[in-house]
Amino acid sequence: EREGVISDFKEWLKQPCPSPSLDLTLVSSNKFVGCCSLATSQDHMAVLVKSEESTARPQDDSPSGWFLQSLSLRRPGKPPEPAWHIYVLRKRDSVAMHQQFVEFAGTLKDSSPPMYQHILSEGHILVRSELLQGSAVSIPQSLRTLQESCPGLVDALCICPYDKRAVSSAARYLIMSGLPVAEVVQHITSRYPKESKTPYSILMSYLNLVLFDRANAATQAETLRPLSDKLLELYAELEPQQLTKMLLNSWLEDYSAATATEVLEACSDSFSTPEESHLGQLCQVMLLLRLGRAEDAGGKLGQIPEEFLVSWLENNLGFVVNVGTSKMTDLGKAIHSSRESCFLEFITHCLATQKLSFEAISLCLESHHQETLADNVVLKQFLEKIILSKVELGSLDSLPKAVLLLIDVIFARLCSIAPPRPSPSAPFSLYGSRYQWLDSIAPFDGMTSLGTTSSQSNLQDLMQLQALLCSPHMTTEVANRVEELLALSGDGMTGALSLKLLAWPHTHKMNEATLLVLDSCPSVTVDYCLTFFDTHLQQWRQLLDILLQYAQRETAPELQEEHQSVYKSALDHVVLLTSPEEFFSVLPPNGSLDFYLPFIETSCKLFAANQIAEELHTSVLHQ
Repeated sequence: EREGVISDFKEWLKQPCPSPSLDLTLVSSNKFVGCCSLATSQDHMAVLVKSEESTARPQDDSPSGWFLQSLSLRRPGKPPEPAWHIYVLRKRDSVAMHQQFVEFAGTLKDSSPPMYQHILSEGHILVRSELLQGSAVSIPQSLRTLQESCPGLVDALCICPYDKRAVSSAARYLIMSGLPVAEVVQHITSRYPKESKTPYSILMSYLNLVLFDRANAATQAETLRPLSDKLLELYAELEPQQLTKMLLNSWLEDYSAATATEVLEACSDSFSTPEESHLGQLCQVMLLLRLGRAEDAGGKLGQIPEEFLVSWLENNLGFVVNVGTSKMTDLGKAIHSSRESCFLEFITHCLATQKLSFEAISLCLESHHQETLADNVVLKQFLEKIILSKVELGSLDSLPKAVLLLIDVIFARLCSIAPPRPSPSAPFSLYGSRYQWLDSIAPFDGMTSLGTTSSQSNLQDLMQLQALLCSPHMTTEVANRVEELLALSGDGMTGALSLKLLAWPHTHKMNEATLLVLDSCPSVTVDYCLTFFDTHLQQWRQLLDILLQYAQRETAPELQEEHQSVYKSALDHVVLLTSPEEFFSVLPPNGSLDFYLPFIETSCKLFAANQIAEELHTSVLHQ
């Protein structure tokens, strides 16, 4: 039968390499290095090997004959040229063959550790090959065998000299084994002394792989809890530069904060770069917060450079804000309280890069339980940045929302019983021109200075709100919000009069606003009407009628004189808007000629001057 097989493959043996369609059971062995061709049947595999040096035929009880289960055929005598060897191997189950690999390797463990490790690796590769090519029936058994082989293979690597690639492979073998992390830690630490470099290098490489994969947290956290402090000590002793990363980014959380603080302080001298030192300080902040030492945590935060802190916050959103609930973490609250400028830059970056929506940031800042809305300076500054276009908005929808929320914040500050926290607000002039007539209305009328510190802050907030309501951001929606807040706060609020006068024209209450300004501060009536009246003569006619009634009705000489002065100012403006014919139509039928004659003359002169100017302009164009 063997001769027939060889005869059938005479032509095939001329090929330079095996056919890819052959069913190979044995994956690799030193016996077959240099294999030129091979042939298979249903129950055996024939291998033709070219050897540069003739070897004696192994005895039946030799390791080669026992291990390979082969029949070795060679030419008799010692040939002068390279010899050919034919091995006929019986096919074996891969799991059974793996067991033979393990048993044979065991005989070499003490005499030749490298060969021991090599043969175990061959058996491991054999089972992995079966998993890749095997049937669905054989896969479960092969997988179980593969996992069971991993710890032994790692032990074989542990007794070998240190090799970086071998350490990396061993760490992955431990993951492949499926053993709980706690069991792996106990296995290495109980079997090998800490002076052994290779075993503990393998362990740390393995921990760096499993502790940072949060998919392991659900199944491993409970069993690893008793060893948490031990892992901290391992990192501090063996890989202190990775300790901060483990504390910040791993899923291991059930360690003692006190122990972690001690370990971190002990290895702080091992940090070789400023970045490592700053990360160590951040870890200390988080640990101090866990221990309830918020004041110490704030002091430690103050030692971290702003540039580093902002950069770290921008890349570690989850440490500051719970994205699911839009609430600050303890670390976020500490940074918000003690490093406001850093926190402001961080949330601004989150909005600009669309990591967080405007609603999420607003909710996060508003829900900070340690501050009222009036004292939330970071929220106020954040909204100011948006409105002043210092942030590239991800969506223009954020702008009107920011305006409305800023109005809420300023109203809260104006209505606050206790003086609110001073806010380094943006100059109100950046919002646009604040109407000059506002300086003649309470609480600014006749004021030469802003007064005490508390009143100064209050008046600055009012001036900022007034400037915002004078800007293009003023809309009907904004005016409605101002009216709602005024109704809740009452007329006693600082600047309530000016806010009504600014809001009412946008809510179709121009007539009410005109009467209010006449009753409260008649001296600014014309300037106010110039701000909100359009060019239609009807509004000015109504104003003149009202002023005439006020002037005639007043009995107090000073009020009568004041309303007459306002009436004359209004006539002066109407003269500029109308032709003589239109001007005559607004005058009362029973008015005094002596009173109105100067205005009539001015109207006629202006009309004549305009006519001459138009004629000159026309003649110039025709020349």
